[in-house]
This record gives sequence, C-alpha cells and structure tokens, in this order.
Amino acid sequence: GDKWWLPLPRVPSDGLTEQSRKKLDHTRDFTNQILKACMSINSIALAEMEVPQAYLEALPKNGRSCLGDFLYRNITSDNFSADYLLESIDLSSEHAVVEMANRVEASMYIWRRRAHSRHLISLYRSTTGSRPSWGMIVKEMMMNQNVGDKREIFVERAESLLSRLKQRFPGLRQTALDTSKIQYNKDVGKSILESYSRVLESLAYSIGVRIEEVLYMDDISKEDVVDDSCSDKLRLLSKEAENGCSGGSLRKRLSAPSLFSVSFSGTSTPYRTPSFCASTPSYSPMPLISPLSGGRGERAPFLSGRNIRERCGFGPKKALANYLRG
Repeated sequence: GDKWWLPLPRVPSDGLTEQSRKKLDHTRDFTNQILKACMSINSIALAEMEVPQAYLEALPKNGRSCLGDFLYRNITSDNFSADYLLESIDLSSEHAVVEMANRVEASMYIWRRRAHSRHLISLYRSTTGSRPSWGMIVKEMMMNQNVGDKREIFVERAESLLSRLKQRFPGLRQTALDTSKIQYNKDVGKSILESYSRVLESLAYSIGVRIEEVLYMDDISKEDVVDDSCSDKLRLLSKEAENGCSGGSLRKRLSAPSLFSVSFSGTSTPYRTPSFCASTPSYSPMPLISPLSGGRGERAPFLSGRNIRERCGFGPKKALANYLRG
C-alpha cells in the first residue's frame, strides 16, 4: 500500500463535526491550488533550462532506433492520429507512460538535429571553391526542402503526441530530459526555483493525501448501513454475556483482524531509465500512480477526490470489510 508505515487516521465514532468537516474541505481545496501552482512553476522552470549537450550526444542517430518500429511507423504514416495511437498502446503502468514520453521527446531532438546538420552541410558546400551547376543547386535545394519539411512534420506530430500524453496523465513524473536538465543546469536562479517548487509540490501533495484519508474515515464512520453478520455477532455477544460465558470464549468467537495489522501487497520494482536505443520498449508491471517519495523525478498527481479516495481508502475499507465478515 501507499506509505504503509503511516498510521491510519482515526475519527470519533459519530464522525467529525460539520465545522471540522468544512474546515478540512477548505484546507484540501486550498492545498490543491498550491499543488497546481507549484507544478506549473516547476514545468516553466524546466522548460526554460537549456538542453544539455550530454543529453544530445546520448541520443541515437535516427528516429526509428529511438522510437521502435511500431511508434515510428505510426508517427511517420500518412494517417497519423495521436489519440488512436495512445489507445492502441498499453499504458496501464507509469513505467510504460514515462518510457514512451522519453522516446517521443528524444525523437523530436533527433529529427531537429538531423535537419540542422543537413542545412549546415549545404551551406558548407555552397562556400567551397568548387562551383556546382545551377541544376545541381536547384535539385539539392528541392531535396533538402522536402526532407526538411517531412522532419518538421514528424516533430510536430511527436510534440502533439507528447502533449496528449501529458494531458492524459497530468501527474507524470519527470522525463529523462528533465532529469538531465536538472543535473547539468548552471543557472543558479533556475535551479533554486525548480528545486523549491518541487519540494513545495511534494509537501502539498502529502498534506492533501492525509486530509483525504481523514475525510474517507469520516464517511465510513457516518454510514448507517450495518451488516447483518455484524448485528448477529453483537446479539451473540450480549446473549453469551448474560449466560456467563467466559471472556476467553468471547474473544475466540469474536476475534477480528486489527486495522493496523492488515497486510499490504508490494507494488512494484524500482523505476529504471529507459534505453533510447532499444527497438521495442519493455514494460514492467507497476501501478499508474506511485507513492510520492520526495525523490527527484517523481511527480505528484492532481488531488481529485475520486482518485485519492480510491487509493487511500482501500486499506481502511478492506480492514473494516474483513472485520464485518468475521
């Protein structure tokens, strides 16, 4: 489970007061706004950092070896559709999403670099002593224009695909390019802004999650539906107490797992930085939203009530269900 070492929140048996509930709701909404602002500031700070030369040198020579055959064929086809491509790929794990984002982002810089290098070669040939014929010049210009136009189209498609991917997964952690920018950045001001916004983002996310857990436990405590099996156990307890049944027998009959002894399954293997040169991405099973450990590279998702209640309420809900089933 997420942050299993933290104790489960406790609320009064009759639930929180209306005033306390409103205060928590207000604090949650305020924290959510801070989280969104921090994520926006962090994204802007990363976008303004220069692309490190070490990142560019580590890229493969062409887009096919970076993207793999499947992604390359779809991006370069005449019937390209970013939405259709995302629907046809298994993105059930955060690892798969980040790996795809890394590949698409790297392909953009590969195509831009090749277009720029081809332009430099043309300029060099035009400045050399040997004068080509006018027909050769026109032919080379047309060829360079066609190749350049195609690569510009591929770059635009990759940008649209990456944008759709980030829109679909707003809590996506930092890509390989972002990590490289942080590592090689020499602008002190941008480094401070990026790191400070990232720390505040982590803190706001943690506070929001804890508030959601308290609100979830409050919802459980206010539920009026009582399981029939639980009512039968209570009647059995009252009857045996009247008949003088021993305490040991009662504890044996009504034994239930403790809320703090529920076992949580392990989630995943650690993230790994994808290899740009692999032809086909290999995805390892992993939950879509990973617990925020505060480490560099992990991003906090937006705090939506439905998502967080599904994540954070699973432990208490399962424990209470086990108790009622006996």
